[in-house]
Amino acid sequence: METVIKRLDGAAKWLTRLSVALGAVATLGLAVHIALEVTVRNVGIGSIVGTTEVVAGFWMILVVFFGIAGAQRAQEHTTVTMLTSALTGRMAAAATATGLLLTLVAFGLIGWTGLESAVHNTAIGEYDPSSNFPLWIARWSVPLCALTICVETLASLAQIFVPRTRNEQFS
Repeated sequence: METVIKRLDGAAKWLTRLSVALGAVATLGLAVHIALEVTVRNVGIGSIVGTTEVVAGFWMILVVFFGIAGAQRAQEHTTVTMLTSALTGRMAAAATATGLLLTLVAFGLIGWTGLESAVHNTAIGEYDPSSNFPLWIARWSVPLCALTICVETLASLAQIFVPRTRNEQFS
């Protein structure tokens, strides 16, 4: 059982690192896009066509969803420490497990509907009509990140039911 938990935790760590790295790249892309837009406007050339739509429909989706997995890995996303800090022993474990199960269900549903949306938007080739920029690519971040969070949540649940040390967050 310990080997399964180690592999699950290893998969969660790998997926989370990938997700955080992609989120960092998306953040850089967002910053460059906005900087170019500001530069083009201040120089007086005009504006980059479709900036608002591409930022809202592409960059922000990538930044937000790819970042969530890192917060979950650091146990800073779905914990309610005001409520659980007063609990000890089995009550604390039960409260944490309940929260993790709810997280698993919620992100499972988000992932499922996100997958349906990604498949649909890919099939129709969703794009921003003002700039012809393909927006369907960003739609895949939702199911991929939901999968990462589900794997991370399963690894956290395993820690409750089969305790072992997990002190390192991203190492």
